[in-house]
Amino acid sequence: MALEAATRVSSEAIGLGNVVGRLAAGMAAHVIAVPGDPLRDIEQLGNVSLVMQAGNIMFRWASS
Repeated sequence: MALEAATRVSSEAIGLGNVVGRLAAGMAAHVIAVPGDPLRDIEQLGNVSLVMQAGNIMFRWASS
């Protein structure tokens, strides 16, 4: 799956699988939030409503 390849698989390939690439306790979380399920509809990635870096909200879009 493309999302897994871009996150978990990539982080493991460069030797950072124990730091990034998954949402788990102790990991450096960089997260986006979308209104739908990007696993069912990849176009949801074009509707980002929140960006979080290392546990801090960097930007939040107001809903219209």
